[in-house]
Amino acid sequence: FFSKIFRVYESVLFCCVAGIIMLCQLLMRVFKAEYFDAWTFVPFLTLCSMLTCMNQFLNSIYVVYKRSTGSLVTMLAGAVLNLILNYCFIRLWGPWGVTLASFLSLMLVFLLRAYSIDFHPAWLILNLALVLAEIWCMMKLTHWALPVVGITAVICVMNIREVLSMLDTLIGKFLKKKKA
Repeated sequence: FFSKIFRVYESVLFCCVAGIIMLCQLLMRVFKAEYFDAWTFVPFLTLCSMLTCMNQFLNSIYVVYKRSTGSLVTMLAGAVLNLILNYCFIRLWGPWGVTLASFLSLMLVFLLRAYSIDFHPAWLILNLALVLAEIWCMMKLTHWALPVVGITAVICVMNIREVLSMLDTLIGKFLKKKKA
């Protein structure tokens, strides 16, 4: 049950993350010029938000099975790693180091919690690799728009079955409420 729900949730999250990253530079142009450089923080902070959502989902399994110790241990491991990485990365890269430290710490929490379900590691790694490629293109290529749009499209097409499954469930529930 949890594995099936997680697969759908993960797919929707990856589509959303890819879209937000694709649009982040364009959306930051709406703000004042002095804030434009903040777009470089958005991709990894978006990944951090996605991992937080996935970690909260996995934490709900601990709650259901009344294993709060597992929740505490995984959060503590992530917090300790976050402190260590922040100390190191801020010294190396300044504020940008915080985003990477947060991402890696949240990834540790995810990996520690994910053992309790079949989270389709190959699928997750492929999605994550594509999002990281999207970020790399935005950060390193002068003409990044076409590759980034292409990668976002690939992510959405790869995950379309799960996204449509979720939409079908939501629309079905909405229509039932309207009829009642």
